[in-house]
Amino acid sequence: MTFEPAPPRARGIGLTPLIDVVFILLLFFLLASNFSQWRSLELAVGGERAAPRRDAIRGEIVDDRTIEVDGSRVER
Repeated sequence: MTFEPAPPRARGIGLTPLIDVVFILLLFFLLASNFSQWRSLELAVGGERAAPRRDAIRGEIVDDRTIEVDGSRVER
């Protein structure tokens, strides 16, 4: 009586090398990053000639050709 050898079992993907690569990439990006403080820029806005500030703008689409912005019609 002859026995045939069992087919080799498929091995799963090992997670240890994958985790090692993830940690190496994390270390690389942490060391390559620049964590300096962001600085803000002061901008000069229009001053007295600037338009008055409005808190809200109301827009309404009346039909497919007309739009109303704060009650006045705007045509395309």
